[in-house]
Amino acid sequence: SKKRKDTSDTWALSGSVGGRLLPLDPLFSQDEKYILVASRNSILVYSTVDSLLYRRIDPGQDEIVSCFALSKVDPNKIFVGTTKGKIIEANWINGTTGDTFKLGSRIISIAVSKTRSAKNDIVDFVDVEEPTETQRLKIWKICRWNRSAAEEKPHVLLARPKSLKEIQVRDSGRVIIAPFERQLLCLLAPTSNHAQEQAKEVEWYQVEAPDFIVSLDAKVPTSAVSGPSKNKATATSTVPVVDVAIGTIRGQIYIYDDILSKLVDMDKSKEKKPAGEASKLSPRLLHWHRGPVNTTKWSLDGNYIISGGNETVMMLWQLQTGKRQELPHLTSAIDSATVSPSGTAYGIQLADNSIIVLSTAELQPTAHVSGIQTLISPQIEYELPDLKTVATEQSKEQDSFDASEQIPALLRPDEPNLLLAAVPASQPWTEPSSLTRSKPFLQTYNMSTAQNISRQALTRNNATYFITGPEGNRLGEPDIKFIAISANSRWLATVEEWAPPRLDLEFTSIKDDPASMLNERGIRLESYLKFWRWDKQNNEWALETRIDTPHMFPDNTTPARILDLVADPTRPEFVTTGQDGHIRIWRARQRFRENGVAVRTPAGGPLITWSAKRTVELESPVHEVEDGFTIRLKPSTARLAHSHDGSLIASCHEYAGHEGYSISRFIDPTTGEVVHSRPDLFTSGLAGVGFVSKYLVVLSDSLTVWNLIDDDLHYQYQLNSHLRMPRFLAVNDTSDTFAIALPYWKKGKKYRVAIFHTSKPEPVFVSKRLDTVTALLSVPQQSGYVFLNDQA
Repeated sequence: SKKRKDTSDTWALSGSVGGRLLPLDPLFSQDEKYILVASRNSILVYSTVDSLLYRRIDPGQDEIVSCFALSKVDPNKIFVGTTKGKIIEANWINGTTGDTFKLGSRIISIAVSKTRSAKNDIVDFVDVEEPTETQRLKIWKICRWNRSAAEEKPHVLLARPKSLKEIQVRDSGRVIIAPFERQLLCLLAPTSNHAQEQAKEVEWYQVEAPDFIVSLDAKVPTSAVSGPSKNKATATSTVPVVDVAIGTIRGQIYIYDDILSKLVDMDKSKEKKPAGEASKLSPRLLHWHRGPVNTTKWSLDGNYIISGGNETVMMLWQLQTGKRQELPHLTSAIDSATVSPSGTAYGIQLADNSIIVLSTAELQPTAHVSGIQTLISPQIEYELPDLKTVATEQSKEQDSFDASEQIPALLRPDEPNLLLAAVPASQPWTEPSSLTRSKPFLQTYNMSTAQNISRQALTRNNATYFITGPEGNRLGEPDIKFIAISANSRWLATVEEWAPPRLDLEFTSIKDDPASMLNERGIRLESYLKFWRWDKQNNEWALETRIDTPHMFPDNTTPARILDLVADPTRPEFVTTGQDGHIRIWRARQRFRENGVAVRTPAGGPLITWSAKRTVELESPVHEVEDGFTIRLKPSTARLAHSHDGSLIASCHEYAGHEGYSISRFIDPTTGEVVHSRPDLFTSGLAGVGFVSKYLVVLSDSLTVWNLIDDDLHYQYQLNSHLRMPRFLAVNDTSDTFAIALPYWKKGKKYRVAIFHTSKPEPVFVSKRLDTVTALLSVPQQSGYVFLNDQA
């Protein structure tokens, strides 16, 4: 988005960086020196030589990209479709946008061919019309538009109330292949240069697919045509040879050879017997994938099929010999693939928001591009049917162990342009999920150059392993809950959790009792606090110490969850708090032998170990149940904050269902003494706490700014507590400001980011409407903030 300044001309919202790549086929330039991919906000052009970003094309303010295609007449031009029904012309060489045409309601797929004279582009696209008072069904329309007659409206070739993900056009626009859920439609158009005449004379043939279609590819062999058709209803004297390969939701690939001529002959002979129809269209079957076939492509010579799914394996099927070749251990599932114009390279889009270019000869990577890989909320137009499996049913039943309110992320103090974030192994488009997927990896991303620096595993993970259990359930991975970095950027602390899946504990819990299941999972919780040292030589984080179960309930048998983790801004120390009601201050110390000799590492450096320097036991509130019986409450939410000079720790604890017990404490880190406490800084919905100058800012169902020197309220706002969505707080001591990100409802769930100065109760900047925010960060040693949204 463009920069937007507030009335004070001090704060501005910059353009976005990164963005989730759409599940569309990457496109090679004609000389194969560049590869084009699409995000929601722009078209990105990367060099296949050095993997650097060459050009970024923005379609315009408030425009959301949904599809794009290269011109067949001018190789430097692309057509970009948007969710507002527009098609925008752009030159990807110089990055300029040209004419914009309003052609539909919401365009979701586009295909370009050229007229027989090769002078003009013919644009076919899929337009989606939402239900209205007069039209109660959502309609997917296949439309044709001739660029040379831009003033003419597009002509509808076919309209159906069934979902359609994409179309493919072959043989100069004569053939259109469209998968409508379980039906494969083949449209045959005349050779006229006028879209209106083609729309009137188009013929279409329908094939019932064996299963729900997820992907497809069609090819017309060079100079290949079937024999002349004697059916006078046919628009042409010859029918093109079209071979179609479809990938289905259960992992099968079906290949239909010369499908059009068979359909035309069937229509000509008026065969009505299902058995005869099945024998004529009997496809070849290929089956290896265990789940949906996300992408299916023909090789340039037509001798191979390339396929990819939610496994980290790319398959190459040799059709003449029946043999297959596997390229295993890719970094993620495969979302889409394309073949270069010369057939010497494959462009593979992976589900971890990256692109890899492989040579077809050696299957070795020649280029790699990666964006921000944080969790996203998928916005897929093409909804797959809900297959009732153990894995899908299990994913619907989430509890507090699986929920992730925000993405663990931070900016390096020594290099503020580097973003460190916990990311999942994979997010394939055929597995839409909420923000509950485990995040076992740490990604380092350079926001200045828009380049991925590294991705490192912080926990055990199943990135390249078989991830399905014996009963079909998905094997879970430990989840990174918190990350914090020391002020000198030499130490990183992480908190990870893992609990057994609900399916494995059904026999131990009370049926239909969520509290019982939650308790059973809590008893078996695995919680680790890890400390990592920055290894300059290898440019990675090296594990130095692992603390098993750093917080435990008083019975010393049940692990307690860690509720927050922060770093001391003045020294290499970290602070944690957990459900046990304790605060622990962790510090590093050098290890010595009994004789006083320092222990050295194999590299010759000092051996450092981390331990709890001090434990602060907080008084737990007591709640009377009945008949004089009392129970000690355990906190459900906690937030910590360190003052800028490291002299004070603020601790806020909330007890779910007991608003009157919420309390804020101030702790001296040198002695562990609680020097002050206040019960009135918040009531419920605790989201964040931070120090700004002489003020303490607490974000909950209200925004409270408390003067620490005078010990009184500076100002307070009551917030809308009806939207149970995460709220975010970040403080910036350099500018004496703080920022909050709040949800609101206006045509869907949206967010606004507001920046406050401690001296004014009114915000100095309020952003425009934003996508769902998943992290809000303060830029170290600078006056600025960075926020992540659910589209990375």
